[in-house]
Amino acid sequence: MDEEPLSAVLGSLFGTDTASRNSPAARLLELAARGRATEVDDIHLSSCTTPGTGICATVIALAPLRPHADADLALHAIAAGYDAVTRSATALGGPALLSQGIWPSRAVAPIGGAVTGATLLDLDLATTVEAVSIAAGWQYHAALPEPSRELSYAEAVLFGAVAAISASHGMLGDPAALKDWERFAVRREGDEPLRAGAPTRAVLDTTIKPFCGARQTLSATSALLELVASASLGVADIVRVRVAVPPLHLAMVNRSKIETRLHAISSMQYQVALALLHPDDLYDVQRTPNTSEAMTELMSRVEVRGDPDLLEHFPEQWSAIVEVDTDSETLKLRADGARDELKLNWENLHAKGERLFARADVRGEDLSALQDLLKTFTRVNALHDPAYLACILR
Repeated sequence: MDEEPLSAVLGSLFGTDTASRNSPAARLLELAARGRATEVDDIHLSSCTTPGTGICATVIALAPLRPHADADLALHAIAAGYDAVTRSATALGGPALLSQGIWPSRAVAPIGGAVTGATLLDLDLATTVEAVSIAAGWQYHAALPEPSRELSYAEAVLFGAVAAISASHGMLGDPAALKDWERFAVRREGDEPLRAGAPTRAVLDTTIKPFCGARQTLSATSALLELVASASLGVADIVRVRVAVPPLHLAMVNRSKIETRLHAISSMQYQVALALLHPDDLYDVQRTPNTSEAMTELMSRVEVRGDPDLLEHFPEQWSAIVEVDTDSETLKLRADGARDELKLNWENLHAKGERLFARADVRGEDLSALQDLLKTFTRVNALHDPAYLACILR
């Protein structure tokens, strides 16, 4: 993502030349901030977290510290980080945190960064506990406005990585800081490195966002696209669109006035209008608000409400009900969030990548080359090899 003022801030911090941005701290902060700002990352519904950006940024940034390790070590670190993030956020309240003004991903990012870093550094249990203890001292607050929210998220991830490195050099945390985290602190018997038997369940339970947008809007938007396509409806045929979401999501997505990029990502009214008028723009990660007369008028035809019945399988499923009124009938579809296109696998990642690349005017063959390159990943040092990175970033 190349958006002001995020680009300006990162450029001021690290400069524009490659050499000045290659320190572990600089790389982690930039990768985490830019990656999270795209709003096309993965999501773990039960914990209401998007683990991938921060966890993967930590592994890539700290790779120079373990250059000759097998790729399996990086994969173990990712799996452990996912588990730490999702368990931590679930223990704090998961989706319910949003109603308190707390961003779950940011709140637990230091714990995820610490566990990921400790696993990559192959620290034993006692040292890992110290890393988590240091990271647990992070004080989380309400989410900030964008792009400050992305930078604050990256800062939280970096804090966790620093905690892991500090512990590896013998620094100790405050045992009292662990009290609020004891329900989900990583526990292993003996003094084995954390990566032994690293958990993978959270990784397997993670899904992808099919296009740019707050996940709270995506079930309804996908259902709308399916409904309109199956009935061959045009915009002129639609009198009104009614969307029901879980009550916890209502305050976040029920937004008819669009002033910022974050509004354009989280507003249900905006996502519906964009899907109907400019569906290709769903894959535009820049998401500059479109305030045209046509968009504004169509948004006025969208009603959003909270439906307690949608809490039956919440938070494992983020369901939505979409109803489309025409002059002659009402069409209705319920989406329960278990759709095949949301599964985290190569096929869905490639399909999503094709749409994102096409919207960004990037050559489609670059996506296949990137996928082939990722499958050659065998040593951690590839993550900081200039030739390897040049292929990924070209």
